[in-house]
Amino acid sequence: MSCNEILQQLRMVGTDDSFTGPEELNVDGVVVRVRGRAVLNGVSLVVSPGDRILVTGGHGAGKTILGRVMTGLQKPQEGRVMFMGRDVYAGCGVMQALRSCTGVVPQRDALILEATAVENVTGFRRGVSVRQAVSLLGDLGLDGHTAQPVSRLSGGMRRRVLLARALVHRPRILVLDEPLAGLDEHTAIRSLDLVFGYADAAGAAMVVFGADPYPFERWSMRRFELVDGVLRDYWPVFDEGEAS
Repeated sequence: MSCNEILQQLRMVGTDDSFTGPEELNVDGVVVRVRGRAVLNGVSLVVSPGDRILVTGGHGAGKTILGRVMTGLQKPQEGRVMFMGRDVYAGCGVMQALRSCTGVVPQRDALILEATAVENVTGFRRGVSVRQAVSLLGDLGLDGHTAQPVSRLSGGMRRRVLLARALVHRPRILVLDEPLAGLDEHTAIRSLDLVFGYADAAGAAMVVFGADPYPFERWSMRRFELVDGVLRDYWPVFDEGEAS
């Protein structure tokens, strides 16, 4: 079911006004421990429609885990993830709503290698046409590769298939984990132009996780840094000459 259909159902069965507000995603005091270490230690983040958020951090900082927690793929040991005022991990169809309304590019290429690029983008889902998928893949520079099995595509091409899959169902929230991995600078800029253009037109929120902030500097984004399990507003450090 589409995001709109799911949200309409939830609003009909809701017993209060929780589902009538904005499609806001609220990560509240989340703690995730891995082998006794708090990879996320009281992380809070509010994602509202139209937000542009960049989360940076070193290798192993917990960026991928935070993305999984936000998209309903990993339940935290403490804290809550709320979508439209409802706890994502408490049932009541909220998990289904969040997943239907979110476009995700995971860190690893979660694709069906034997299927074609188009089949991976459509996912054989109702409401997603082959024409839409082919058009989106073409916009991402994959003309001539749409009918090829993903196993024959390069790593950079596979990232673009994932981007197309994330966009094709017109999500309200985009969660992109290292979306530019394996792309050269020209292709990265072209791909990001398309993603930002979609988000601007749809009023969609965007959360990007990346170790390197450089590719995103040409776009206006609010930046956070994940350090020692804590999510902090990023304030650049200037040397004396730059600060004066």
